Amino acid sequence: MVENAKEILKQEVVISEDAPGGMVEFRKSLILSFFFKFFLWVSHQMNGQDFFKESIPESHLSAIDSFNRPSVMGSQDYEITKQGTSVGSPEVHMSARLQVTGEAEYTDDTPMPPGGLHAAMILSKKPHARLLSIDDSGARSSPGFAGIFFAKDIPGDNATGPVVEDEQVFASDIVTCVGQVIGVVVADTHENAKLAARKVVIEYEVLPPILSIREAVKSKSFFPNSNRVLSKGDVDFCFGSNSNQCDRIIEGEVHIGGQEHFYMEPQSSFVWTMDGGNEVHMISSTQAPQKHQKYVADVLGLPMSKVVCKVKRVGGGFGGKETRAVFFAAVAAVPAYILNRPVKLTLDRDIDMMITGQRHSFLGKYKVGFTNEGKVVGLDLEIYNNGGNSLDLSQSVLERAMYHSENVYEIPNVRVRGSVCFTNYPSNTAFRGFGGPQGMLITENWIQRIAMEV
Repeated sequence: MVENAKEILKQEVVISEDAPGGMVEFRKSLILSFFFKFFLWVSHQMNGQDFFKESIPESHLSAIDSFNRPSVMGSQDYEITKQGTSVGSPEVHMSARLQVTGEAEYTDDTPMPPGGLHAAMILSKKPHARLLSIDDSGARSSPGFAGIFFAKDIPGDNATGPVVEDEQVFASDIVTCVGQVIGVVVADTHENAKLAARKVVIEYEVLPPILSIREAVKSKSFFPNSNRVLSKGDVDFCFGSNSNQCDRIIEGEVHIGGQEHFYMEPQSSFVWTMDGGNEVHMISSTQAPQKHQKYVADVLGLPMSKVVCKVKRVGGGFGGKETRAVFFAAVAAVPAYILNRPVKLTLDRDIDMMITGQRHSFLGKYKVGFTNEGKVVGLDLEIYNNGGNSLDLSQSVLERAMYHSENVYEIPNVRVRGSVCFTNYPSNTAFRGFGGPQGMLITENWIQRIAMEV
């Protein structure tokens, strides 16, 4: 009966592979686990009655017991060796008390002043498409609606980017990833803003997308001037038939997936104007307040001296709130400046994870020569990273991976060629390690293969 019920549950409770929040396999198994726990509990209640003769194995009883965790106390003994005034002394972290009591205020905790508005973005539903028409009549008649803005409404420059300005604040003609921002709606509440954004109807002309590094390499879809080469020694001679340096040669590929930042507070910016609308102030959850100042000034057509960015606490970042956080401050600044009213933009977690990019995925293609004693004498490596739909910091991430592609090993003959792939994904960005971990993982993959060989 239990097995049959499990099969029925699998058919009845459907969770799609792209369900918001991910962890689909875990959630599917959790449903079956809850049913099994319920079955054991009912069986235990019926145990001993005349019509129920089966008993539950003792090993299963723990599943139906209530779980009580006793209070935990901790202590730490340490020797204090002070160096000068405070180095080495056990000082309490300045933010600790507020953080552990839940009293620490993050960007989204900033109280809304009278007349404040909430923003929600209008996002592309296609990875690569031309915008044919936008019907915003449904949004304009939505409850609490206060304004809607597109590329044509931007007072200053619509093009942005930390290194190369190859990204639009609001897509004007073509979208290049799912989740690309097309416009922004502001309303009296967060829910009303989201409701109005969902009512915007967009007609697309779908274009062919590139959705993997392999597709990008096959179609030579690389960012302009992103190719890099590092070399030393003579790799071609090392692997040549006239060379006796290599006893063995191995070749292979390594694919390294991306990683979501999953910081504590999602991307959030609160923007308002001062001095009759001539100054813009903001509180942002960011690792780069100076970039906020520059981006917002450019988008609004203001000098940087008229833009102020404050950061109380970041709420986690790990690189995800360096260049990508700036983008959302610019989005919120447009309605705040035009309407001369405070605007708060805080992303829901599923939207944040969908559109903000993550750690770069990499593909490494290697050819390694070594002796029978395990001495590595030659490395020829091609390395590619998935930049997404704009360059952002992908070039620097690629270069860092290339610098780490020997890891700690002394190799006399090395050639490393790298390229940043343009794909129809949200722009990938900085993440702790900044390409170094990916470069070293590729190296350790072929090192392990050599170890197995010798």
